[in-house]
Amino acid sequence: MNVYNQLKEIQKKKHQCKFFLKVESEEYTLHGYVLEINKEFIYIREILDFTVDGLRIFKLDNIEKIRYGKFDKASSKINEKEGLLPTIYTFEKIELKNYQTIFKTIKKTFKFSIVESTYKDKLAFNIGEIIRVNKNSVSHLYFDATGKLDKKPTLIPYNDIIIIGFDNNYLNVFQKHLR
Repeated sequence: MNVYNQLKEIQKKKHQCKFFLKVESEEYTLHGYVLEINKEFIYIREILDFTVDGLRIFKLDNIEKIRYGKFDKASSKINEKEGLLPTIYTFEKIELKNYQTIFKTIKKTFKFSIVESTYKDKLAFNIGEIIRVNKNSVSHLYFDATGKLDKKPTLIPYNDIIIIGFDNNYLNVFQKHLR
């Protein structure tokens, strides 16, 4: 079964799974529920230790493998018994047409995002306000770990993007304290 069909089946069952992403030489994993999927992109709700967190979008091509086993099924049952499913499945619809469409919706609705990408063969982390959405790139007004905003936007080419995160606790709290 190919990745797309496997994920459609997991989505239909409303179960959590673990995603292993291809990110240079680093191991990168996420736990989450498939909200929407097409042949190119997947939109998930991330779960961290039985806590509903943010939303993530990434390309199916970035998936190295998917784990959907006894641990994931047990976690899904716990999440259901904890009453988390209504929160998991409450989300802003985003048309997964291309990066430009995705970022325009995120900019309009959430304003801020986290973009993890590759830069000079290393994983780059960019967090900030979406300033511009172009045909081939997105520009962020980056803020650092002290909440200090850059004066100039950072341009991130779509070709370098691994994963987009938004509406998560870290980002939602931090953006209130920027300077």
